[in-house]
Amino acid sequence: MKSNHLRTKLVLIVGLSIIILSGVIVYAATTNILAVGTIPQSEFVNGPATVTVRTLAIAPGEVLAWHYHPGYAFNVIKRGQLTVEDGSGGE
Repeated sequence: MKSNHLRTKLVLIVGLSIIILSGVIVYAATTNILAVGTIPQSEFVNGPATVTVRTLAIAPGEVLAWHYHPGYAFNVIKRGQLTVEDGSGGE
């Protein structure tokens, strides 16, 4: 009986480990912050704005998790293409 209980725990731990590892491997985008600064007067927000410049490398075919930016996000695509969904089924 105790052996069966230990086997069940082992299977559960191995299964969860595989799921977690798969999530880490699937989401392989890498980011690097190049600079952070403040613009004293931004016309976009009618006041001071914090600006972060970063690079983001995404593998071909990779799908990022849905997320939100609390302000404006400007993107420059150096190579390839990027499809951005608006959350309502539009692109």
